[in-house]
Amino acid sequence: MNSKGSIVVGAMSALIANVFLGVSSVFWRSIGSINIIALVGYRVFLSCLIVLIVVLLRRRLKILVGFLSVRVVIIHCVAAILIAINWLVFIGASVNGQVLESGIGYLVAPLVSVCFGVVFSKESISFVVVLALGVVSASILALVMFTETLSAVVYLSIGLSWGSYMYLKNISTLDALDGLLVESAVLSVLCIIWLCQVSGAMEIPRDFDLTHRLLLLSCGFVSLLPLALLSFSAKRLDVMTMGVFQYLLPLTLFAMSVGFYKQSFSVLLVMVLVVISAAVLVVSINIQLARSD
Repeated sequence: MNSKGSIVVGAMSALIANVFLGVSSVFWRSIGSINIIALVGYRVFLSCLIVLIVVLLRRRLKILVGFLSVRVVIIHCVAAILIAINWLVFIGASVNGQVLESGIGYLVAPLVSVCFGVVFSKESISFVVVLALGVVSASILALVMFTETLSAVVYLSIGLSWGSYMYLKNISTLDALDGLLVESAVLSVLCIIWLCQVSGAMEIPRDFDLTHRLLLLSCGFVSLLPLALLSFSAKRLDVMTMGVFQYLLPLTLFAMSVGFYKQSFSVLLVMVLVVISAAVLVVSINIQLARSD
């Protein structure tokens, strides 16, 4: 595939992944009365099964083992815990009608990735980026202090977990599916330990009909598709382009919060969202200009 074709495919992957992630909030809400932690457990096991089958079909299992090192394993073990936290909070927010908070968290997440890059990867940072990060921090503080109707735990947890996860994916040397297999395997082991401690932890509710059971079985695909597409697109698009596409996820969630969940926007919230959006765009442009020099 030529360079132009690779960019087009990467852009389509990023678009589908972000919109799909946003719309998936309705999927998790529609599953019904199953315990949220149990739902994450099903999500983990089914995701692991699907990605293992794909890796085996690609005959990459031996190749993956050869790429593993202590550093890579640690990176993906931490990433696994972060994505589990993200899944747990996002599903809980979707079920409880707090999608607006999810959108705020995903809007802030790219700036969290930038902060981790500066602290742990010693990436250079300009005064403009420092200023943008300061403005976003003040905006989030204003939300926490003056918007009591929104759950700060949701948007802070999602922003920190997703931003940290994307940073770790960027510094990993594994490709998309190999990394997902390691993370799914780690989470599967943790889930098995949890199941040994709690009897009936993943029991399916009695009110589940055939439709709900089919939805539950499909949660592995719903989980893996956007993660695989995002990892795929990240290797074909530059930082600024990825930053622009990342707006689609919170925008989709904001649209879902109004159109489906009937959540309302206060004047303060709209102002904060505009400020944070502008800051994310400024940081993306600044990083791209710095890398092109």
